[in-house]
Amino acid sequence: MKIYTKELRMVRYYDKKSEREFEYITNNFELKASQIANIYKNRWKVEEFFRWIKQNLKIKSFL
Repeated sequence: MKIYTKELRMVRYYDKKSEREFEYITNNFELKASQIANIYKNRWKVEEFFRWIKQNLKIKSFL
């Protein structure tokens, strides 16, 4: 197992809509916490979309 030796940043973000707190670990020190949270939120939407495609369409593979 390799150990990641570079510095990391933990970002905590509270979502008022869902009343939940999220924690993200990133190596990006330049973006604001809200920007990091938006990136992960949008990435999760993409993951949900692909899961929906797999469950509802008869596609065997993606190119």
